[in-house]
Amino acid sequence: MNGDSKSLRPIQRPVAVIVEGNDYFRLLLSQVDGPQEFEQVQLWNFSEHGNLERFIALFKTLRGYDTVRAIGVIRDCEESRETASNGVRRSLANNQLQLPELPGIKHDGTRALGYLLMPHDQQSGCLENALLSAATPAQRLDCARDFLACVNDPERNDSWRAKVQVHSLIAAARNPAWTIKESAEAGLWDFSHASLQVMLTFIRDLLRLGLR
Repeated sequence: MNGDSKSLRPIQRPVAVIVEGNDYFRLLLSQVDGPQEFEQVQLWNFSEHGNLERFIALFKTLRGYDTVRAIGVIRDCEESRETASNGVRRSLANNQLQLPELPGIKHDGTRALGYLLMPHDQQSGCLENALLSAATPAQRLDCARDFLACVNDPERNDSWRAKVQVHSLIAAARNPAWTIKESAEAGLWDFSHASLQVMLTFIRDLLRLGLR
C-alpha cells in the first residue's frame, strides 16, 4: 500500500471516476479510453491506497484538485447495498464531501458527486455478477454453471462463485490468459446490456452534471 499523495498520478481531467480494484479499472478503461465523449474522464483505483476514505483524503491534497468538477464512486455491494452505501457516504462525508442519501448524483454547487453500487439491480453481489448477466454468447453460461458445480465450495460466498464462472468463461475464450480488460475488448461482455450499461450511463451523467 502506498502511503502518501506522491504515489498518486497527477490530476489531468475534470471528471474523476473512482473504482474498487483493478478489474473495475481495466474493464472501464476498455470502454472510456478512446471515445471522444469520455475524453474528460480520468479513472482512479482506490484499492491501491487502502480504503476509499484514505484514498479521498490523499486525492484532495493533489495539485489540481480544485479543477475537478465531478467525483463518482463505483464499487461492489458484496455484503449488502445498505452496508456499501453507508460505507461510501461515510468515507466521503469524513472528507467533507456530502453524497446523496441514495445511489445517484447531485451537484453541491462546486462539483457533481455521486456513487453507483454494483450489481445495480441486486441487494448484494459484485462486478462479476454484472458480467455474467451480460455474457456473450449467453448459452455458454450453462457450461460455466456446470464447471462451478464441479468445484463449488460450500464455505465460499456467492461473490466467489460469480468470479469462478466469469474466469471459466474467459478460460474457454480464444485466449484463456486474457485479463478482464482484454476479455471486454474481445467482446465477451455486452456493454449494451443493462447490467454493464448502467456504469457508462453513470459516467455520462457525471459528465453532464459536472461540466454543465
